[in-house]
Amino acid sequence: MTGMTADATLRFVAREGFHLSDEDAQVIVNEFERLYEENGPVTAESLLEAAKPTKSPLHRFFEWNDGEAAHRYRLQQAGYLVRSVAIVEVESRRAGRTTESVMVQRKAIISADEEDGGHSFHPRAVILSDADKHQRHIANLWRRIYGYRDEIADFAEFDEFVKDMDRQHKRMTQGQLG
Repeated sequence: MTGMTADATLRFVAREGFHLSDEDAQVIVNEFERLYEENGPVTAESLLEAAKPTKSPLHRFFEWNDGEAAHRYRLQQAGYLVRSVAIVEVESRRAGRTTESVMVQRKAIISADEEDGGHSFHPRAVILSDADKHQRHIANLWRRIYGYRDEIADFAEFDEFVKDMDRQHKRMTQGQLG
């Protein structure tokens, strides 16, 4: 499952930013591997189905109170709404006698981590102009980028990209960017 060599020692841990313990991560991997061995590829639907019995090791990771689950789903929908809106900037560029219009699309509303550990949404202009919110957003972006970094680091096709990302991150954390 891991693509690592046979002599590697593997230990499963909860990824940074997820509300799970390392022991929880091991339970999840054990069940995933069991399901995979029994049925092949695991889907979200098959994982949920396996978690339904109260004796399932996965059961405790799901919200079974339908009212609470509905509320959480609606919160996801709210996040979807604010992520779905963009600002479009149209630039006109002249090259000799021709003028070309270039459209640049960016998020209009940006989600931000708050000092108290909460999460909120702000207009793009606020994130760009408020120094504290800007710095917290940059730190959050690096955490998200590094989440992908860890995922792509196993693929040789991304070696140079990962090296560049690491150099940029090092420069930034040493105060040379930003």
